[in-house]
Amino acid sequence: MQNIKPQRVLSAIEAVGPQVYRILREQIIQAELAPGARISEAEIARSLSISRQPVREAFIKLAEEGLVQVLPQRGTYVTRISTASVMDVRFVREAIEADIVRQVA
Repeated sequence: MQNIKPQRVLSAIEAVGPQVYRILREQIIQAELAPGARISEAEIARSLSISRQPVREAFIKLAEEGLVQVLPQRGTYVTRISTASVMDVRFVREAIEADIVRQVA
């Protein structure tokens, strides 16, 4: 399991759940939490000095976005990057960039 390092101190004026979600989402997108890494509600809650409920809520939102996989009785894992998805995104990006170059030229 990987250590969750809070990027900043949690704000007292904003709900904890959305803050935990943003921290985890950023760490996944920045690859600070590697694809395939197992992440633990209890460890994250302990590292942020909060209860497990906001972490559970963040996991649900991250799962809805496809950033984590929650496997009942087995754990929560950062979703692995799909080669097919990367190729699809690359194709779309190249098409958009080529169109922009044509318009500019």
